[in-house]
Amino acid sequence: MDSNMVRHMAAWAVLVAAAGACVCGCAATDQRSPAASAGHVSSPSTAEPVAPWRRALLREGFDVASQIPVDPHAKDRAQAQERVAQVCLELGLTDEAAECADRMDGWRRCDLYALIGLKYAASGDAARARLMALRALDYPADIEDWARDMVATQAARVYLRIGDDSRALEIMKGRAPAEVAKFEVARVSSADAAQLDSQADAFDRGIATMNFDLARSGIDGYSALLVRVLDDAPRRDRALKALEAAITGLPIDLQVSVNADVAVSLHEHGQPALAAPFLQRAVELNANTEFLAQDLAPYGVVVAKARLRMGDAAGARADLVRLRAQYDANSEQIVNLRRAQSLRALAEGFALIGARDEAVRCQRDALEAGTINPNSRPRAEDLSATCASIALTGIEPDASIRKQIERARAGLADPW
Repeated sequence: MDSNMVRHMAAWAVLVAAAGACVCGCAATDQRSPAASAGHVSSPSTAEPVAPWRRALLREGFDVASQIPVDPHAKDRAQAQERVAQVCLELGLTDEAAECADRMDGWRRCDLYALIGLKYAASGDAARARLMALRALDYPADIEDWARDMVATQAARVYLRIGDDSRALEIMKGRAPAEVAKFEVARVSSADAAQLDSQADAFDRGIATMNFDLARSGIDGYSALLVRVLDDAPRRDRALKALEAAITGLPIDLQVSVNADVAVSLHEHGQPALAAPFLQRAVELNANTEFLAQDLAPYGVVVAKARLRMGDAAGARADLVRLRAQYDANSEQIVNLRRAQSLRALAEGFALIGARDEAVRCQRDALEAGTINPNSRPRAEDLSATCASIALTGIEPDASIRKQIERARAGLADPW
């Protein structure tokens, strides 16, 4: 093990011990949406070129988000812009995501540059990846310490991906314990086999602190380590046992999503027997938890998507049909700010199983639900997110849906 690695792992151990006073469930410093804070960036798309209408709809979604006044809605505006840029990344539109970042302000702009850098690095474009990492580290003057450390970690991941470990380690000097933990997770994929046990020890210590961020990094670390040690029975069993125990300490929504993610990962690595218990736990948690009406569809769709990716299209469809019926029965219990979110999740789920008519119905309903609130700020957030969601599904909007989008956008005016 190289000396830098030894020193860095030792530093994390000290930081983990110092952070142990914060119990699981304390407020995390990462103020992004759950999807964004996960920090996962898929590899560049190898599918057919993205259709022009999808690009245009993403531009419209970003433009709508940019209509939200900075004062007093800077955070809401940036979050809405970020959501669109994330869909660009998911579709492999890296250059378009960079254009979005160029038009943003604040720390989210820097964070997005780092995520774009990861995309370029994954595609083998080290020069552009390095440029994006440099842009990420060009912090705004008023950035808070927690945001600076979080962005630095993302930039360090870019340098790791292009093989510049020394620069990555330099960036991480003196960072917050939770960010150092996330950085160590990123090192799992490239660590030498001899380093895996010491990494697992560090993940155990992070989980044991019951600090939310450190424990979550420990879980993510074991998830990454697991796929590397599937043929190494003692290490594989250690990782499985650690994950099964640690996931139970997460909030229920995260227990559902993490179990589903681990199940899919194991299935895609040729381990259906190991995957099945994780999916079953996600199913049972989702079925036995009394979620708020606004959370039924978003969390349920997570399970349905996992079923589909594991080859159970019939089960996924049954889940989605049930979730749509639940939404129809309970929509009046959902505050109007949250209804379109459920419908977007359902539309994306139906699109994945090829149920075009059901997906389009959900898209129409999402656009309608997004116009209910009397204030333009939440209407703009919903319209922007729905445009991005439609682009993600790949279902080209017909004339009537385009008119819905035009009417919704035309109605954006004071009061915000």
